[in-house]
Amino acid sequence: MCKTSKFILSLLLLLVCLRAHGQETAPFYQSSRNDISAGYGWMIPIVKGNYGSNGTVVRLDYKHFFKNNAGFGVGVQHIGDYMDVDGNIGVPISFVCRTDMHDYRETFGKGVKNAINNDSFADYDPYYGREYEHPVAQGIMSDIGAFLVGLVNRAEFRAGLTPGYIYGEGKKSYTSYKVLGVGDQIGWSGVTGTEVGSRFCLSADAGVTLSYRIWHFCLSLNPELHYIMTDSYRLYSKPDGGTAETRPQRWQVSMMFSLNLML
Repeated sequence: MCKTSKFILSLLLLLVCLRAHGQETAPFYQSSRNDISAGYGWMIPIVKGNYGSNGTVVRLDYKHFFKNNAGFGVGVQHIGDYMDVDGNIGVPISFVCRTDMHDYRETFGKGVKNAINNDSFADYDPYYGREYEHPVAQGIMSDIGAFLVGLVNRAEFRAGLTPGYIYGEGKKSYTSYKVLGVGDQIGWSGVTGTEVGSRFCLSADAGVTLSYRIWHFCLSLNPELHYIMTDSYRLYSKPDGGTAETRPQRWQVSMMFSLNLML
């Protein structure tokens, strides 16, 4: 990291600390045991081929924590247009645990320290061809990433189940494509899409939430991995002149952004 960037980051840290000096830091975030959050994001199927679209997720959650930072959560969510299926309503139920909440000045200082100590050009070696196409821009992005990781006030881990009900219908469409090889032409045409099997849907979930506190609120990033235990989403394929085949779609990932209120 260049000396100029380090000087700017150090000056920024000094200004923030001076601004925060003298302000009373309320300890409410250490004693807060309840959390209400509203989130929006995307549900992404892990599947090969053209079998529909990513879904949009809207979710509300309530979580209660005990003194040991373990607790439980319950919520309600709606998934729209997932795999070209109109809608799914679910009730996430989970076991949750979290780390302690770190103070703003502590995490900001950690973020600046990470960026200053981050060696953005550790692998830069023009004599052996390991050059960056845009070294300055890539170095700045690497420093920003290290800085943002240091800003996380709290990490939270979730594992649970989400029972739900699929009220939408699947969609199918005619598909045709050709792949040109070396002297050969490979083609496929037929009907592909998604069918709804069991309208009752049950998934096993595991994820992490990274939060940044602003007063009584937290801005959070929540990636999760899901395994659909029921035969609810079926991938349909029927080539021209062939027989139809279906198989369950099991794995999916979600990425959500949420606003949390600590009570």
